[in-house]
Amino acid sequence: MRFLISLALLCVCVDCARAEEDVFSDFEQIYLTVFEDIIHDHKATDGRVFAVALGEKRGGTLIPMPAELWKRLSARLKAKGVDLAKFVPADEVVWKEVDGDGRLIHESSGKDAWVYVVHQITWRGGQRLYVQEMVTSGFLSGGGSTLILEKKNGKWIIVKRIEGWVS
Repeated sequence: MRFLISLALLCVCVDCARAEEDVFSDFEQIYLTVFEDIIHDHKATDGRVFAVALGEKRGGTLIPMPAELWKRLSARLKAKGVDLAKFVPADEVVWKEVDGDGRLIHESSGKDAWVYVVHQITWRGGQRLYVQEMVTSGFLSGGGSTLILEKKNGKWIIVKRIEGWVS
């Protein structure tokens, strides 16, 4: 009897591990899809630098993208002709007061920065989700929207964009 209970628990644990792998695979695919979309659509050419963040901590500190995920995203962006030399790590970008206005600045170069952020992922069943994303360079400079993604043939696809704000 103990053997059967142990075997049953082992099967449950294996299923849980597989489910976790699926969730992490989904998250990676979602982040890559959303960032690829927003960066490709946003074509600022004014000498700024760019950063990618997985969100913000309390107090406005940006959460940088893990190196392995950035490696995958940068390969996708490069294939689309995006100049990767303009990107800096998100943890090198800070808020700074300049001429009475708050701006995002790359600490070491002093250049203005645009930051792409995914704020929230909300699941709507197993095959649909909402993603809050934004791009900003200062207090009154940026925009955000909600993307609706659906899983089709094993891939997350953006099916709708709902513009949220622009300043």
